[in-house]
Amino acid sequence: MSAAAAPMRRTAPVVAAPSVWPGCDVAQLGSLLSGWTLVEFWAPDNLFCRLMAPVRVRVAAQQTGVRLLCCTVSGAAECAAYGVTALPALVLFRGPLRVRRWIGALDAALLLHELRAAMADAVP
Repeated sequence: MSAAAAPMRRTAPVVAAPSVWPGCDVAQLGSLLSGWTLVEFWAPDNLFCRLMAPVRVRVAAQQTGVRLLCCTVSGAAECAAYGVTALPALVLFRGPLRVRRWIGALDAALLLHELRAAMADAVP
């Protein structure tokens, strides 16, 4: 079989750092939570985290009224206080209070729908 006829392997796009959402680390996160904040906990070496890059772009373009942050995680213990048990994870905060959590890679349309519903339900 020639090199030209070899089957192509599909790989996830390599994302060095989330460029759409501002980044932070877990140690700074507590001081950054004010108003509505959606935080993605991610690791650059995690395939499913890298697959979330297009979702971040779409959410940033379509969702208003919420601050978006990417929090780089290096170990499980540091994010346990935020209810994160696996990556990628998205956590919606209102001030310092956790309102909703999503674990795993999500479709952008589903995330936008659930994000808006969670924000509407939490309004007093």
